[in-house]
Amino acid sequence: LTMAAADATFAANGTFCTPVAITKVTDTTGKELPIPAAGCHQVLEPRITSAVEYAMSKVLTEGTAKKSALAGGRVAAGKTGTTQLNVALWFTGFTPQLATAVVISKPEGGMPLQHVTINGKFQNFWYGADIAAPTWKRYMDQALAGQPNVPFPAPGNNELYGQQVSVPDVTGQSIDSAKAQLTTAGFHVTVSATGAFSPTAPTGTVAGTSPASGTSAAKGGIVTIIPSTGPDPNAPGGGGGNPNPNPNPGGPPTHP
Repeated sequence: LTMAAADATFAANGTFCTPVAITKVTDTTGKELPIPAAGCHQVLEPRITSAVEYAMSKVLTEGTAKKSALAGGRVAAGKTGTTQLNVALWFTGFTPQLATAVVISKPEGGMPLQHVTINGKFQNFWYGADIAAPTWKRYMDQALAGQPNVPFPAPGNNELYGQQVSVPDVTGQSIDSAKAQLTTAGFHVTVSATGAFSPTAPTGTVAGTSPASGTSAAKGGIVTIIPSTGPDPNAPGGGGGNPNPNPNPGGPPTHP
């Protein structure tokens, strides 16, 4: 019930309502009596829930529960789940109209669903996609029969891809200076264990970054600093071949 209520919050654009089992109470005269209030209140911004809906809808279109997509292409979202040692097999899912949850476990509790036969089928390990998700599909198709196929709100670009900012050019800077500038720009910074040749950046400074400078990346994402190992000794003009350009060491320079 708690899991279904959590999914219902996503389906309701961030409004959480405490589950209430009682829908109606009347006295002997037919007069309706008060029932517990659901206490509905906003707990998430709609921009967040639309992104969650988008992500969880992928579970039913291309993820672990794609075989349990609802009939007629009905829009839905959900998540399979398998607890440690396969003790419980879960699927929670929702449409804009209805959120429900299925859990499969042994009544004794704490008993792994491993190397067992269920409904005539033997499996070494049972998962949420095996029983819980198909069960969810079977009754959701019936419960929603005749209801409109309502789409989820479209998610925003910032929620899907993050706030995009330009990666500063820190080529040639010291590693510490580059770290500070990239951190100020809003990125988390790592340093590659492998360096790269650079014709312009001295050894030990920054040869470049990944993503490269000037490109856009999500604020809060990771930018990796690539240390310079100096010019490529095999490149033209990179110091390859005769390490001493003067063929007469110790004497005056020669010219062509």
